[in-house]
Amino acid sequence: VAAHFNYEGQTKETRILAVGRWDDAVKRPQMLMDTLSHFYQLGGCAETMICGPYGDDMKAWYHALPEETKKKITIKGPTDNTELRDLYCRSQIVICTSVSEGTHIVSAEALCCGCSVVVSNRPRPLRNVLWYTCKNSGTISEEDTPLSLAKALQHELSLWKNGERNPHFIADTWQPCFRIDKAFNNILK
Repeated sequence: VAAHFNYEGQTKETRILAVGRWDDAVKRPQMLMDTLSHFYQLGGCAETMICGPYGDDMKAWYHALPEETKKKITIKGPTDNTELRDLYCRSQIVICTSVSEGTHIVSAEALCCGCSVVVSNRPRPLRNVLWYTCKNSGTISEEDTPLSLAKALQHELSLWKNGERNPHFIADTWQPCFRIDKAFNNILK
């Protein structure tokens, strides 16, 4: 990822980021919507920001949500790359709902900025994203269902609240793997 994806000690807000092309079936927008619906029905207290292009289904879902839930969700739409860096640096969690990923660039960028990753349990098609949760950097849902993924979000937020997630540690751990300047130096060694 680009070298500007770095964490400089910004205060982390209780926020979940969902970044992707939400008008693309591979990203499973319905999985995201159903997961967030369960999360807030279970009493989820985090803010959620959805970045990236989205379709009419997401717009209709949002408008049908209870007013209290709508206050906690922002559908931002397409977001500039430099603005994403600032959102990563001030957020705690990034979520991956994809059906499959070779490399989930969003998760890599977020890890470099001190976010943890919550991902659905799809061992073969999401092999790399599951790896991103190791080293105290995220949570894998028990099952590949919206309810299970909502519970994984709750669990990950509780780890942040209890001081069991450290954005400096996460960023320092993953930058050598992903940031072009640091990864290139490692390759040359």
